Amino acid sequence: MRKRSAIAVAAAVVLAGQLAWAANSDAAVSGSCSHSLYGLCEYWGQSYNDSHTMIYNVSGVANLPISGSTSYVFKSSGSGQGEYLGNNNGSVRNYADTSVNLYYNTNYSGPELTLSQWNSSGSGNGKAGSGQGSLLNNLRSFTFGIP
Repeated sequence: MRKRSAIAVAAAVVLAGQLAWAANSDAAVSGSCSHSLYGLCEYWGQSYNDSHTMIYNVSGVANLPISGSTSYVFKSSGSGQGEYLGNNNGSVRNYADTSVNLYYNTNYSGPELTLSQWNSSGSGNGKAGSGQGSLLNNLRSFTFGIP
C-alpha cells in the first residue's frame, strides 16, 4: 500500500511540474495590447503609459523573470523597453474575458490582487500605480480565472 502511495505522490509531482512548464511555455507576448488578444497587459509606467507587453495564449505564468534570457520583457517603444517584466510593473490591465489573479511571488503565492474580467464598456480592468498596493513593481506571477 505504501508503494502505491509513493507512486501516486511521484506522479502528482511530475504532473504539477509539467503543468507549470506548460503554463509558461505556451505564452505569446506582443508589444500591442488589445482585447482581441485576450490577455494581461503590463505597462512600465504608472499611468498605463511607456513601454508595455501583452501576455496571452496562456493560463498563467509561474515566474515573470527578473534576469536571464527570456521573452518576458517590455516590447513596445518608450521608457522601460527591453527591461524584464518581473518586478517592473507600473500598471496592469486585464483584456481577458475572465478575471486574472496577480501574485507578489513566483509560483502563484504571496499577496495577491484580482483584476475583474474585460468589461463591455471598451476598456480593460486594471490598476495603475499605487492602486496595485504591495504589487506595484513586485509582480512575479499571474493566473487567469480563479485558481
